[in-house]
Amino acid sequence: MEDLLKQYKLSLKGIKKKREQFKEQINCLQEVIKDKRNKKKDRLLAKEEKQLLEAEDIIYAGIESDLLFAIEWMKTGKNPGNRRAIERRSVYQNTKPVDPVLMQRYFRSTENCYEWDREEKEYAASYSERVHIDDLLSVLTESEREIYLMKKGYALSLNKIADERGIVKSVVSRTLKRAEKKIEEQLLLVGGN
Repeated sequence: MEDLLKQYKLSLKGIKKKREQFKEQINCLQEVIKDKRNKKKDRLLAKEEKQLLEAEDIIYAGIESDLLFAIEWMKTGKNPGNRRAIERRSVYQNTKPVDPVLMQRYFRSTENCYEWDREEKEYAASYSERVHIDDLLSVLTESEREIYLMKKGYALSLNKIADERGIVKSVVSRTLKRAEKKIEEQLLLVGGN
């Protein structure tokens, strides 16, 4: 491994030297292009050569980046850039907030019924409950519905919802209040019938 690391470092040194040469050549060509005393043909040729050198320098920059990445990986034995290995991330980075009861009820209500499993599932949302919930949510706009479900269904914080939707927390709060008001009004209408 040490020999390989030395070879990579030697290659990196050669790449850096080549990139410095490119930069010097590009600077010289830039002076030729700017100098109005040169013929137009010479300036055009210099401009084309400069573009070729810049394109080649981009390739060498990619090689340099890859070599630096590989050298760092060989030195540390880990993926460069990560401070912690994936299994050592904090609980907040690993956890996705989902209401387990909601998920359980959802999956139980969508399970297939088998011939031998005819008894009523006690924690599953019944068909009439799902229809009732859909009816209440039908008065909401798409945006209000998404925000309401994120807050009430998935128990996300207002900040998390704002981050997910790319809006500010106050907009989330107002939208949530508006959605709750619409649902209350719809509940009174449905309950009054």
